Amino acid sequence: MLFAVEESFVDENTVPGRLYSYAMQTVDLDGNVSSMSASINIVPAGKISEDLVWQKSWSPISINGDLIVPAGRTIEIEPGVTVLFSSTDEAHTGYRPEICELIVEGTLLAEGSADATIKFISAAALAGKADWDGIRMVPDSGQNQSVLRHLIISGAERGLTLYDGDYLIDNVTARYCQTGVTLQGASGTALLDLIFEDCDYSFMAESTFNCSLENVRVRGGLTGISLAGNSNFSLAEFDVRNVREVAVRVIDRVAPHLRNGLLQSMKTGLLIGSCSGDHQ
Repeated sequence: MLFAVEESFVDENTVPGRLYSYAMQTVDLDGNVSSMSASINIVPAGKISEDLVWQKSWSPISINGDLIVPAGRTIEIEPGVTVLFSSTDEAHTGYRPEICELIVEGTLLAEGSADATIKFISAAALAGKADWDGIRMVPDSGQNQSVLRHLIISGAERGLTLYDGDYLIDNVTARYCQTGVTLQGASGTALLDLIFEDCDYSFMAESTFNCSLENVRVRGGLTGISLAGNSNFSLAEFDVRNVREVAVRVIDRVAPHLRNGLLQSMKTGLLIGSCSGDHQ
């Protein structure tokens, strides 16, 4: 009796960030050849060494490890592209060696449109809230402006993390993440038109200066908006509903400004710490 043998193939000539398409045929012991399988588009993990454009025709694109955009390099993603992140980091690198992440030290140009959003999502058939780490924007000083518009991020532990840098960000939806968007240590960053759906912690801003969030909608989750240790943070036109714990928590250092909000929570609508501010 003859048994099938499972074999694997490793392509050792790939370049991180470029697209590679793979398909498969099988041949049985009688020489019969199967039809060609459907192709899969894979972008190898690692640190890119050239500027890249990910085209819509490549979508969906599978990422199986950390992809790093170093200082001085740019990735541009065309409208309508879907990027699928594996739940296992085959490269075992980055901030979270066990799960995939997109780390941007240079520039990310991801500008979708209302009818052609760019999606960064879990590759799992049944996605969890921490299948992959998320997008970490950690640009070195002097990098070109990153643009993130009309995006959907889902299934990530920390959907989008923004450190100090030059950004144009609007119309970003974080869906089914542990934390949707985190703004950390930034100065002068303005975020507009954000949507959060079923994220445990939708939006967090920590230790920022003169930053703002305007026109934000939160549905579900534990905590809607959390502001901690910021100076002169402005929050305007916010609609937070159906959260289970705190709709908006403010424990800032200097003069937070809150304007025109609608809050609904099973426990606490607005929790304000020791800092005085302007709340209307």
